[in-house]
Amino acid sequence: MIHIGDLDGKARTGKRGWRTSVKIVVLDSDGNTVSKADVSGTWTLGTFSCTTNGKGKCTVRSGNIDLSMAEVMFRVEEVSHSSMEYDSSSNTDPEDDSDGTEIAVSQPPTVSKNSDNHGKGKKGD
Repeated sequence: MIHIGDLDGKARTGKRGWRTSVKIVVLDSDGNTVSKADVSGTWTLGTFSCTTNGKGKCTVRSGNIDLSMAEVMFRVEEVSHSSMEYDSSSNTDPEDDSDGTEIAVSQPPTVSKNSDNHGKGKKGD
């Protein structure tokens, strides 16, 4: 059985708004990372998919997000692998910033509608 072992969201300023990325870690039931797992799901911006690398990680990145959007929600819907089944009830996150299935990523605090500070913001959660 495999599950999500971590979701980490980051936000940064962009040229026209802000951007976000979410790093996904897939683990087996013994806590080992799983490569070649296909992860798919939805977020406020649409759908996503990625395949984990040799370290069991993959990252999904957004395009520009309008400044009127204070946060985006990211939700894992499915994980598939050629030899293991997905158990969503085992999803977890060691930092407790998500439940392993869903994470909210907030706009960076340095971004504002009146800001001309492009590309110089701080990372958000």
